[in-house]
Amino acid sequence: MKVTLNKNFNPIGTIFVGKDSIKNLDLSFLHHWERINFTHIRDCKGLKRVVYPSSLKEVSGGLLMNCYDVEEIVILSKDIRFTFGMVINGARSLKRVILHAETPPKNTDPSAYFLWFAHKDTTLYVPDGSVELYKQVPFYSKFAKAILPMSKYHS
Repeated sequence: MKVTLNKNFNPIGTIFVGKDSIKNLDLSFLHHWERINFTHIRDCKGLKRVVYPSSLKEVSGGLLMNCYDVEEIVILSKDIRFTFGMVINGARSLKRVILHAETPPKNTDPSAYFLWFAHKDTTLYVPDGSVELYKQVPFYSKFAKAILPMSKYHS
């Protein structure tokens, strides 16, 4: 039997809710996962690092919820948009966001903020040739000093 996945397919459902033992969550193998919201990964108190797949096209309502110890978020998608709310909210331990999109992802919610209540020293790493472009977009320019080229990133 052949199974066809549609764009609304959610391979993780609510499986990553309250899983305090998870430290590193690499979802890069989910090649058909196109949409995420804050209900998919939440309340994981031990979570330190999350990698989102390159297939991700839309973030609606945020990447995480109540995952306060996250230090690094990697978004492999080069074609992504944010459609609602605060993209990263309450990640008080967040040190790095690594965004692979060469063109800054758009946000359709004018009241939204990329790093809301995140660690004050959070750095956004973007493709080297895109740094100035990110700094010019209002959604990201609020923390322009924290936008650095990926070549400066050292794990």
